[in-house]
Parts: sequence; structure tokens; C-alpha cells
Amino acid sequence: MPIRLAERMSTWLPVPIVRVEHQPSGLAPGIRCTLTLADGSRRFLKAVGDHHNPRSPVIFAREARINVLLPRMSLRPELAAHLSDGRWELLLFEHVAGSAWTLGADEPSFERCVASMLRWVDDPLPAPAGLEPLADVETDLFRGWATLRDAGWPAGSLRSARRLDTLCQLEDEARAMLAGDTLLHGDLRIDNMLISEKAVSIVDWAWASRGSPLFDMLTFLNDGMVRASALCPRKVADDLVAARFPDPAILRGLAALAGFYSHAASRPPVPGLPGLRPFQQRQAAGFLRWLEDRAP
Repeated sequence: MPIRLAERMSTWLPVPIVRVEHQPSGLAPGIRCTLTLADGSRRFLKAVGDHHNPRSPVIFAREARINVLLPRMSLRPELAAHLSDGRWELLLFEHVAGSAWTLGADEPSFERCVASMLRWVDDPLPAPAGLEPLADVETDLFRGWATLRDAGWPAGSLRSARRLDTLCQLEDEARAMLAGDTLLHGDLRIDNMLISEKAVSIVDWAWASRGSPLFDMLTFLNDGMVRASALCPRKVADDLVAARFPDPAILRGLAALAGFYSHAASRPPVPGLPGLRPFQQRQAAGFLRWLEDRAP
């Protein structure tokens, strides 16, 4: 991070920094660290520059804008300050206690994340004014299969829908099924949750949008099955979704997400994001298995 930006960041803080703890960055590039101040308070800093790749600062800038729009919620950290110089984006958040769930952690912690997701879905919040629809944020969501078909991608191995045209129709119909006016996180995965003794918080709101809570539920449960199938069996996940949403919407949502990740995983690597394509491949495989179980 440039020294000039670090100096400007220090003016946001009431007292000097006495400790810096670097945190795992997950899929995204850049800096993530917890700052302990001289008065004992803490902040969380995330920053990225365009030397990692030109897209990442755009995503961070959107996250800053989204956090201004979002209602105050106990389950998310508040943005304290945002700094941009055209090449770097710095976001300073109020500190939220907790750590992300990791494979090998205890089952109760996983179950708490599932319970938090269900509360999010069952008691949805209205999307704030100015928040874009899901289809405008995830612009490739409803055309993944169509793009692959046009590129000559083989569909012979797909038991879920023997013809690629069927998948293209399902993903197109998903656009209406996933529309709505509910606040969506947009990237609801178990590693975007922080678990503490008292609460489960949801972080990384860069992809928030308005739509149907079915989208957040499908993305969370598929990620759970991919990461920890023993703790999140497909039958259990499917029953949770089926208790809340109609079968036609579930089938079309799965088709759209399977196509979205299949197309994304087929693209060239992104500079600075070596784990992105493998992650998308795993998500695609999970959605395809789920889709095959549900397809008539």
C-alpha cells in the first residue's frame, strides 16, 4: 500500500495504531488486516490496487458504495471510512469479533451458520433505494449456458438436461423466478460469515442486490455441500429449500447458477486471483450434481 495512503488512513483514526494482524485474503487479492489502536479499540482494513488486476478496485469501490446504502444491521460491520485515489481502494470497517468457519471446525459452528442463513431468508429485509436488481449486478447469471452453447461447448455428459437448449431455456426463465425486492447479499458463502461466541456476522457485501432470497439460499447451501458434504448432505439442503420455495423456481435457479459457474470456470485465469477458477469449478460441479438430482 502506498505510504501516502497509509498516512491519510491514519487521519481517520482517533489514536495511533499499535498492532497490525494480517488476515487471510480468501479469493480476493489485496490487503486485509485487523488494526489495534492505542486505546484498545480495533478496526478492520481491506485495500486493493489495480496492479493486482483492474477489476478488483472496481469491486471494492462498489462495496464501499453498497455499505452506504445498506440499513444498519447487527449482523454486518459498519463502514467507518473509504479512500480512493484512482488506483487504490481502502475500506476501513468497525471491527466485528469472530472468525470464519474452516473445514475441521466443530459441527455446532456450522449449524450456527446455517441457522443464521435461514433467519436471513425467512425474515428478509427490503432492498434499499438505489440498489440494483440481481440481473444487473450478475450480468452473466442468466446466460451462462447460452454462452457455452454458442461457443460449441459439449453437453453430452449432462444427465440433468440432455440438450443444452433445455438448460438455456431454464436459465432464461430463472430471470423472473429470482427477481424481487428483497435485500440479497449476493455472495452468501460460509467463508463470508464470522462466528463468535455471541453472534454470526455476514461480511463482504460487494455483490449485494435486490431479488429473491432463493438466490442467497441456493448459493449458501451449495457452498456448504461443496466444502463439507458430511455436515450439509444434499437431501437435507434440498428439503430446506423445498420447504420455502416452489419446485419450478428451485429448478430454474439451480440451472442458472450451474450455467453461471460452468461458464465462469471455463474462462482464462484472472491475474492476481489464482484460486478463482478452481473455486468456480467446484461450485459448478456442486450445482450440476444438485440440478441432476432435481431435473425430471
